[in-house]
Amino acid sequence: MGKLINIGVIDTNQNLLTFTVFSGPEDIPAAGRRCTLEIVAGHPAEKVGFGLVCFGPIFVAGELKSVAAYRPD
Repeated sequence: MGKLINIGVIDTNQNLLTFTVFSGPEDIPAAGRRCTLEIVAGHPAEKVGFGLVCFGPIFVAGELKSVAAYRPD
């Protein structure tokens, strides 16, 4: 596995998280550089010290939620 690049739901109502292909140790973010996921309402807000990687609908505890992935700057 590598870096998270997309979040979504496929036609069968299953979650789809897309990652880059792992080709070496540099593809796995170091501790403190990994994505965090947050449930959001509408378009994700800017967060000081973080960059928005992607956002989209996924099922959380059986309910469809909009989730954003942030990576520390």
